[in-house]
Amino acid sequence: MPTQTNFQPVLGYGHYIVLMRQSAVDLDLLQAARASNGAQLSSWLDKTKAISGNAVVNDSGSGSAFEIQINPSTLTVTNAELSSNVAKLTFAAATSAAVGDRIRVASLPSPFAGLNGTFTVTAVTTTPAHTISYALTGTNIATASVNAGTVTTGIYPLDGTGKPIRLLNITSLNLNPSTNTDSVITHDQETLGSAIPMALSDTNTFPFEGSTIIKSVDHKILELIRMFTTSEGLAVKYLREGPVGTTKKTICYGMITGLQEGGAGGARQTHSGTLTSIGPVLSIADNT
Repeated sequence: MPTQTNFQPVLGYGHYIVLMRQSAVDLDLLQAARASNGAQLSSWLDKTKAISGNAVVNDSGSGSAFEIQINPSTLTVTNAELSSNVAKLTFAAATSAAVGDRIRVASLPSPFAGLNGTFTVTAVTTTPAHTISYALTGTNIATASVNAGTVTTGIYPLDGTGKPIRLLNITSLNLNPSTNTDSVITHDQETLGSAIPMALSDTNTFPFEGSTIIKSVDHKILELIRMFTTSEGLAVKYLREGPVGTTKKTICYGMITGLQEGGAGGARQTHSGTLTSIGPVLSIADNT
């Protein structure tokens, strides 16, 4: 008897977004990633740092004070110092911070009050003494114990440097390009009043549908986009990789609008919306 072979269509894509403010859109950076045929793509959106799965996602404030936290934790500071324009905080136990993370330092007393604020982590010590360092210009302050001071980890930067959020269970997300045109009517004898179309601009949209697990980070980020895109001027970086088995990539900045909630089934909820590009949509061909 002949052996039956089952064929599985390979259609899968990888979808990633970075939530950011519209003011942080950098079209030059996007063009650089395209011009290098994707070699600089990791400096635009590094998918190796993508997060997915269950997450606690908080939002607070508005305007310049608008903030998002993903899986935050609050650490108590035991010692502090400022040396050669580097602040170093010490903790009794290991922290969840990593180099490049954003943290908020609060309630440090004098003479360390100037160390309070929001910063990017430049160094972490994972063995005792457990420390976090960040750049801060100021006069040296010798190390000393403190009786107050906290560090909140998990601050999500809205300057385009945040970790990508992987969108799972997307059932449809395809580029829908169109060209906006106008016509010039000629009045000479040779063309006899022909209408000559002129391309003015391109519009690129990505209508999409999918389902999310309600406890997952992608569901909660989409909820924040639905609530705050207008009031906080939010945009996204978008990367689509695939289909599976290819190296093709589609990249752009965009705004996600018209998010609609659908029916919920158990822990899942369906949704639909539209990603409209800001600037060009760039394609990096599969040259393998």
